[in-house]
This record gives sequence, C-alpha cells and structure tokens, in this order.
Amino acid sequence: MGHKTKAGMVTETSLFQQLLRQKRLFLVTSTVCFSMVYFLLPLAIGVMPQWVNRSSPLYGLPWGWWLAFAQIFMTWIWAWVYWWRAKTFDRMAEEIRKRSGR
Repeated sequence: MGHKTKAGMVTETSLFQQLLRQKRLFLVTSTVCFSMVYFLLPLAIGVMPQWVNRSSPLYGLPWGWWLAFAQIFMTWIWAWVYWWRAKTFDRMAEEIRKRSGR
C-alpha cells in the first residue's frame, strides 16, 4: 500500500511545487488585475457617466474612448506577458521531466 507511482513522486519534488506556486501566483494576480481593468469601463459608465463623456485634453476624445483603447492595449500586453511566462513554465516542466527520467 505504501508504493508510490512515478507521477506521485514527481508531484512531491520541490521543483514541481515551485512550478505550481509560480503558476498559481501568476494566474491569480493577472486574472485579478485584468478583471479590474476590464470592469473599469462599464462601472465608470454606470457610476460616472458625466466623467466618461467629458472630453480629454488629448485630441478631444471622451475619457470613455481612452478607457476602451486602454483595454485593447492591456489585452495585447497581458497576452505577451502570458506567453513569456508560459515559456518559463515550460522550461521548468521540461526540467522536471528530465529529472524524473521521462
């Protein structure tokens, strides 16, 4: 009964635990930040419509448009950061595979 599988032994390694902690921290942090920025525009429209419709000093566009454009750029930046971090996680997973003999 005390016999552990190879997968069970891999999940107990410190490198695997570190990978899970880093992934969890990144995903939770980025999801919270992304959600806050994503819901800022609809909340601003509902709570402060006069501010969202006010012209900004930049090109006279309303602040609501700037928030919408910011969401586009934020999505691109978030996708790039996710891609960059995924490469790091893939390297860690490959190192775990090498150490486990797979």
